[in-house]
Amino acid sequence: MNTNNFCGQERPRSQGNENFKLQISNFKLLFLLFCTPLTIHSEEASMPDSIGPSGHWAVEVAANAGNMLHGDPDIQQILHTYHVNHYEIKASWQANEDSETPFDHSLNLPELQAGILYSDFSHLDISRPQTPYTSRIGHILTLYGGARLNLYRLHRWNLDFSLQHGIGYCPNPFDEHTNNDNLIIGSPLSIYVAGGIHLGYDISRQWKLSVGAEFKHYSNGTLDRPNLGANTVGPTISLKYGLQTYPQTSLNEEEVESPPLSEGDRRKFFYVETIAGLGMKALIDRFNVYHTSYNPVYGFPTFLVTPMYRYHLLHATGIGIDYTYADYVYKIKEYDHIKKKEAGQKYSPHILGFSLRQELFYRHLSLNGAVGIYALKNTGYISTINESSVYQHIGLRYNTPFTNERLFIGYIIKAHKFSKVDCVQIHLGYRFGKVAKY
Repeated sequence: MNTNNFCGQERPRSQGNENFKLQISNFKLLFLLFCTPLTIHSEEASMPDSIGPSGHWAVEVAANAGNMLHGDPDIQQILHTYHVNHYEIKASWQANEDSETPFDHSLNLPELQAGILYSDFSHLDISRPQTPYTSRIGHILTLYGGARLNLYRLHRWNLDFSLQHGIGYCPNPFDEHTNNDNLIIGSPLSIYVAGGIHLGYDISRQWKLSVGAEFKHYSNGTLDRPNLGANTVGPTISLKYGLQTYPQTSLNEEEVESPPLSEGDRRKFFYVETIAGLGMKALIDRFNVYHTSYNPVYGFPTFLVTPMYRYHLLHATGIGIDYTYADYVYKIKEYDHIKKKEAGQKYSPHILGFSLRQELFYRHLSLNGAVGIYALKNTGYISTINESSVYQHIGLRYNTPFTNERLFIGYIIKAHKFSKVDCVQIHLGYRFGKVAKY
């Protein structure tokens, strides 16, 4: 079966499916929204410690004054103002004594989050002298999930770190006729990733005020073109209301240390991960030739074998062998020929690399990352400019409990130079050897 272009033969934008996009329709986030009471209860008010046995719930509103990062020369050519505002509302859940696990203890009772984010890009000036109008992004509406990790607590003060990941919708992506200079957001759907650090103060047993700094990123993961991406950084402020009292016994006491891990939680063992995956990307090489909204997505198989060492309840490390059969390289060769960039270039569908891999576990989920180096890669002219000999992976997995977490499904985002996304990969994997159910 030819995987070179699973979108079929190339066609003009005006024929067939004119606005071909890779629609991500299976990502559904469960968002629980609670109404905030209008009256702040005092610390002495009689409130339950939790709602049922499930855990501690809260609702939070936040605002962020971001600034677009514009160090990329391509961004500098089109972007002339940089202010972006973000507004969000989210629900959070934290384990209590009835629902906590050793994972919660080891991570100091993390909070899981689900929220809605409205990002206002309307203040950006996106234009080039040769274009007779100003392009726009407008706004992006995002559904996301995330986690907040508590780093340190002293009396009413606490320091935390947060991660968010979701899908954003933009009504004004790149269009060669009406939005030609918006090379930042190339498709209606974007992958959203954010991280931040915050200093919080417990106003009362249920109200908490936090300030901090956050980084937010939008891009389509090269599932369409263009894909310069939007990166913002700036201060944030948030107000949180707990639907019950905080789990700490007293606001004036330091947080109690987690109990030591049991012998079962300290088990150490080796195992081998084997992964088969499907990589997906639209080619910047084609966009540079035709400069249109129609950019077919190419699928290609990927394989990964990694001996891993699980040395802690939360952590495992290993060395991976990565192989990709990238038959889209023959299309790159055609585009290089059109641009007269073919001379001196090598083209091979075989890509081989070795990577140092790390995995962080929480219940049946795990966050995995890697830094690797290519042993074999020859993919044409553009790759010599946008890519490097070092690559990065970051992704999320679900480890199936009915197989004792041997079988897992997930995805990764592959990048170069820690900033330029190369592709998105969907993974199905299996762990051979010893495993332990925590």
